Amino acid sequence: MRKPNTKEIITSGIIDQLVLMGSGGGWTYTQAMLKWWVNIQRDGGLRLTAVGDKMLRTVDVEHYSFPLDLPKVDSLSKTKEVTHWNGALLELDNKMPCPYYLGRSLDTNDKGPVIRLYDGKTAMLIELYGDVFAYLKSIRVTK
Repeated sequence: MRKPNTKEIITSGIIDQLVLMGSGGGWTYTQAMLKWWVNIQRDGGLRLTAVGDKMLRTVDVEHYSFPLDLPKVDSLSKTKEVTHWNGALLELDNKMPCPYYLGRSLDTNDKGPVIRLYDGKTAMLIELYGDVFAYLKSIRVTK
């Protein structure tokens, strides 16, 4: 028997919590994996769909929101930065160590895209680095 990964543990835990709260909605494990995660592959990233984001908020998982702006390329230093959304999405999928949702802010006054994180440690590190992409640039991924 294989060891469950982070995505599987989170999914099972949220389903259990929803059942305890009486608002399980009849989610099976397979349905939840298909509806809550953008990348349903076992080793895929932890990006949530809108439904998954709603389920985590339903069980009161603490979340943190940050503006999501692509970094500007500094033409003088010739550094390679993420300059397109496709590259940004791939980098998030490969490197983000916690569940996250990309969308609009829950605050109706904010107009731009945000990333909503479900991990206090990662949120603190992003705050220290200044933005999401500066944090991702500092991470080394070994799979």
